[in-house]
Amino acid sequence: ARQVSVQLRCDGNTAEVSIVDDGLGFDERSARRQADGLGLISIQERARIAGGTMCVVTEVGKGSKIKVRIPLTRETAVPV
Repeated sequence: ARQVSVQLRCDGNTAEVSIVDDGLGFDERSARRQADGLGLISIQERARIAGGTMCVVTEVGKGSKIKVRIPLTRETAVPV
């Protein structure tokens, strides 16, 4: 990627981090199945434990966007 943008926003009771790049993009299904990387799985699991969500928008040759939303209140977090 030549450019990467990282934004953190707080809106009321929700925090959102958004990471956007103009890189090569990737096939999300294939990336989730590969045993040599846990990046997406780890981000999604951490968001879930905190009561949040993760969204990935990517296409080969067109860059990637990952957005994580997490509530700022502990009541919605999953007990560990």
